[in-house]
Amino acid sequence: MHSIMAILGFYGVSDEYILSKIIDDIDNGTVSIANKYQMNEVVMILRFLKKQSTHLPQIEFKKITSKEERFWNMIKEVDLSRMNDQEKEEYCVEYINGFGFRNIREWIKKIKTPYYSYAFSVIQYILVKTNHYDNIYEILYIFNTPEKVQHDTFISLFEELFVTIRTQCHLDSFIKIIGLCVDTPKYFSRKQILLINEIYDTCQKVKGVVNSNESETSLFDKNILMEVKERAQQRYDEMKRKQEIEEQMRKKRQEETKRERSHSRHSTETQLKSLYLEDTSERNKKENYYHRLSSRKYEEEKKKVFSLDDLPGFGTNELRVFDEKKGSKETTQNKEVSGSLLPESSEDEMFDIKDMKHHQNISILLKRPKEGIKYIQEAIEIGGIQSYSYENQMKELMIEFETPQDLQMFLRTRIIGGTNSKTF
Repeated sequence: MHSIMAILGFYGVSDEYILSKIIDDIDNGTVSIANKYQMNEVVMILRFLKKQSTHLPQIEFKKITSKEERFWNMIKEVDLSRMNDQEKEEYCVEYINGFGFRNIREWIKKIKTPYYSYAFSVIQYILVKTNHYDNIYEILYIFNTPEKVQHDTFISLFEELFVTIRTQCHLDSFIKIIGLCVDTPKYFSRKQILLINEIYDTCQKVKGVVNSNESETSLFDKNILMEVKERAQQRYDEMKRKQEIEEQMRKKRQEETKRERSHSRHSTETQLKSLYLEDTSERNKKENYYHRLSSRKYEEEKKKVFSLDDLPGFGTNELRVFDEKKGSKETTQNKEVSGSLLPESSEDEMFDIKDMKHHQNISILLKRPKEGIKYIQEAIEIGGIQSYSYENQMKELMIEFETPQDLQMFLRTRIIGGTNSKTF
């Protein structure tokens, strides 16, 4: 079926007889799937075919739609928390390979055939989070950072594609795929995200100036790829050095604070005496103490600048890496599908950063304080966050990043789209 879909997509086949024949064969032949992981592959192919068949009579189109819904409902969400590390990694590899991932490297080698373009479609389909359950973040992160099972990752495929691009069409498709990764950094480690950003920036520099005709040589050779990887490694090393320095400074400040507290600590009796006059009665002493204590606390709260650290269960060092919410599965009627055979993903939400490459601070106006949690979580997941604070009166969240590049990575995520914010 992959071969058929590659040809249909590459040549834009829309003949009613051919498509109806394929639909009938699938309708009559696809009864059940022995390998549960291959149901992902079947659903993907059916969605590709449905995209090609929107002009067919309703009765034919309904065959493919009902088939797709039936197989999609057979796919169950798996609770990874019940597995050990070995089982998790094995499951994630089987899950992604269930989309035909293990065939992609061979398709990439067939540059002048329909399989090459089809490889872009399959990669993009897998990376679109709405084609999966909510645990796709953890699945792809484990898949892309193998420890127990050695296999190709999306990073190795991106490197393979990078040195085979020959046309503007191929470049545009590749930029879309890399853009999805920039937009969902939770799929990768921080080191991998730095490499993805370097690849993305390199591709953007030549976008629009590439000859539309297919060249005999690729736009980027292996030397350029090595330079890109070296730049990413340098950024990663610099980031690690900063983290080590900051950790040393943090520990030093903690030790100094402990020493200051131990030297300035007074007895309870001394503290009480400082709050009232010596010649008052014992009862008045107690009343005066508690009255002053509550007044002082009120004044401190009144002047206090609210910090997101005060929100329940939230702290910079305690954030979970993965979303573990049990989201319900979306119906196929409400599901957007991406890929070169699918509707193009919107790029309107991508933040324009071309005039702010030296900025590393962002100010976001919030309606409610707790809205800031999602922005802080996203910033910490990306990495490179220096500090953050929230001003209660203005409802303004301020985030300071370590470098302008870290801010740019944050601005490329869809979470910042549509917000009332500014950088400086």
